[in-house]
Amino acid sequence: MNDEKLIAHVKERLENGRMPEAIKDAALMDSLITQEDLEYYINQYLQKGWISKAIKGAKAAGIDIPEETLMDYIDKYLEEEMIYSAIEGARVLGISLSKDRLIETGRKCLLKGKLHHAVEAYRLSGSQLPEEELVICGNYCLHKGQLSTGLEAYKLAGRALPEDDLVICGEKCLEEGIINRALEAFELADKIPKKEKLQECAAKCLGEERHDEARKTLVTLNNLYPVH
Repeated sequence: MNDEKLIAHVKERLENGRMPEAIKDAALMDSLITQEDLEYYINQYLQKGWISKAIKGAKAAGIDIPEETLMDYIDKYLEEEMIYSAIEGARVLGISLSKDRLIETGRKCLLKGKLHHAVEAYRLSGSQLPEEELVICGNYCLHKGQLSTGLEAYKLAGRALPEDDLVICGEKCLEEGIINRALEAFELADKIPKKEKLQECAAKCLGEERHDEARKTLVTLNNLYPVH
């Protein structure tokens, strides 16, 4: 491996959070990564929620990250609904996340359709998922065309699936050319998609050279709206 490739290799490892390996590889070419670069990448890891990688990288680089800084980042992760990063940070530092903050973060996740983040936050808090917020989450996901997550939210809430929102989900999926998911949503709503929506879906799939989806859409169109 020539110097140019090795430099690129070291940079790639730094960008992927593999600082200890990058430092070792740089030593092979009698080169040192600058202190400025090391601090930059450690900061990037923390910003991305890679707190374990930041700590390992800092240790390999001989850089101290104050515990107060790590605690501030855990608060930041909770504030920004980065629940898994907050959990990892708490684990690494050997601390417990506060119940109130977990519930607050979980609720924010529900309102933004981040169901699985919310489930984890409420699980750790030892609290029940709130029914009304689950419904809001389900509707949010359905309106975004995220059928499976929307269905899961409604199941957790113990509520019947909303016909109108399922139709919205189906139409959103058709707009995105996702025919199988769209048909599932319409079937659950016991409705059929509009002719023009199917035509738009077929055109999108053909334009993107997704011939199997286009074919299925056209077959569905012909079955529902046969030409006499």
